[in-house]
Amino acid sequence: MATVRRFMFDRDFDEISVAEEPPEADAEDIVEEEEEPEEDVPTFSEEDLAQAREESLAAGRDQGIAEATERRIAETLDAVAQHLEALLDDRKRTAEQASREAMAAGVAVVRKLFPALNRDHGLDCIRRLALRVGGVLRVGHPTH
Repeated sequence: MATVRRFMFDRDFDEISVAEEPPEADAEDIVEEEEEPEEDVPTFSEEDLAQAREESLAAGRDQGIAEATERRIAETLDAVAQHLEALLDDRKRTAEQASREAMAAGVAVVRKLFPALNRDHGLDCIRRLALRVGGVLRVGHPTH
């Protein structure tokens, strides 16, 4: 393991003149520079470049088609969702209208039948109800 030597300023740099040469470094202070191996510069032929260009174009075309397909799918789903909402709203309105019409038909039937049923069976129904409850009901005659 190399001994670590603390760096100390042995010179006062304010006193150095421009003409004066810096002192030579000690052998310990000189760091040997490792020579970097020369990198092999890659070379490509025209055929390699043409093939890479074709592959890049094909990859770009495929990516563009995929993005366009995703966009069209998203637009189609949005349109379907809007139409579905409209259909559900229409279905709800239709169901509400059918319910109102059924209620109106039931009320009309009861209005037609109630006077005759009340006249023929009304008092008997009330007496049976009173017997079930166990109390006495006093019913006056209608004056109208």
